[in-house]
Formats: sequence, C-alpha cells, structure tokens
Amino acid sequence: MHVVACQYNFICTRNDQDVSELKTKLGHVIVMLLLIGFFDKCKKAVVHSTQDLLCFSASVLLSSSCLFLLSKLNGST
Repeated sequence: MHVVACQYNFICTRNDQDVSELKTKLGHVIVMLLLIGFFDKCKKAVVHSTQDLLCFSASVLLSSSCLFLLSKLNGST
C-alpha cells in the first residue's frame, strides 16, 4: 500500500484512489446503460404534433448534456 499526497493536502492511500476511480467508472456504466435504454425507447416514439417533437428534442438535449457534464467532471479529477 502506497501513501500519496491527495488533493487539498490530505494524505490518503492508493487503495482509496482506486476505489474512488472504480466508483466513478461504475457510475458511468450505469448512466450509459440508462441512456441506451432511453434511446431504444425513443426509436419507438411516434411524433404527432410540434409539442411532441419539442419534448422529444428537449429530452435528447438534456440527456446528452448530462453525459457531457459527467465526462467533464471525470476529466477534472
């Protein structure tokens, strides 16, 4: 077990960082599975009006922006 200096001048072990990275990667996998299910359901959606199209486009924009923010948060750590 290696002791390394972490952010904010705390001392932590390498194992703590490995567990944190594993939690982050597991969270990404869960989000990706949810998005795959969402887009699978979107293929079956029927658009009858402009309001349906607006709601559909807003949901795609919101889900893609959440995925983008998640990737940016992971890159900053």
